[in-house]
Amino acid sequence: MNYGGGNRRWFMVYNAMIHTNASGASDRFRMAWAYSSDGKTWTSHNRFLLRSHKEAISSCASQGVLVTDMFIDTGKFYIVFFELGTNNVYLARSPITPYGTNPGYGTWQIGGSIVNGKRTWINLPSGGGLVNLAQLGAVSISSPQHGSPNVPLKQTDINRIYVPGRSGSGLVPGVDYQYLMITMDRRETGPPPAPGTVLQAWTANTLEDPFVYQSEINTSMLTKGAHDWEFGLTQYQDNLDTSPRLVANQLDFWVVQNLSSQGPAAQVTVTRSTAKVTGGIFGP
Repeated sequence: MNYGGGNRRWFMVYNAMIHTNASGASDRFRMAWAYSSDGKTWTSHNRFLLRSHKEAISSCASQGVLVTDMFIDTGKFYIVFFELGTNNVYLARSPITPYGTNPGYGTWQIGGSIVNGKRTWINLPSGGGLVNLAQLGAVSISSPQHGSPNVPLKQTDINRIYVPGRSGSGLVPGVDYQYLMITMDRRETGPPPAPGTVLQAWTANTLEDPFVYQSEINTSMLTKGAHDWEFGLTQYQDNLDTSPRLVANQLDFWVVQNLSSQGPAAQVTVTRSTAKVTGGIFGP
């Protein structure tokens, strides 16, 4: 994060896993936070950012919340995560505090219901205790399109995409943007690759607006990883109206193709692909 005047700090949200038995079949996952002044030495905040009330459920299934994306937009941190055992993808936000203030965030809010076409925001309890997101009023920013069972890992990524030549609210004449969300669903019937996990594209005009389903993504040119789809769009802090970095319809799309914990060290194969966004505002 660049604060100006040459001041920079680094922030990270990460998943903390608590083993509950030797097999790992009922692990508990929590959201944690860390910050750094140089990007090398990190300080973990002294409490969890979020824990799900499902941790208290006695079952053999893993429970908790898993972060899949974090980005900075309009002076705020945004975190995308899903709750294990559900199909729910949530969006949380916090203002970025002034330089030197630890841990770097303010009051966290989570997206709630859509009222008069805009997303409502609900304050998350502080202190790192167990939170019942449904009772709090949190609402998923995407919904299954196939009536499918829960996706074990619902990876989701959001980024601001610029569309040259589209008039709108952009500061640069002739340049406007939408927010592109790529998420996962499961299709049980139909042509190949069913049954299996599919990727979907959703868009929103702003992060205050609801995401609207667009289509499934053609993944015929991509190799699915050993642990289903794990992916991300390249993030740029200066991806702004004055300096658009992700311009439709050619985007950087990263896919984790192999993730193995076997042997003396983890082995990871990551490929960078050029993804073409088509249809609607993005053109043919």
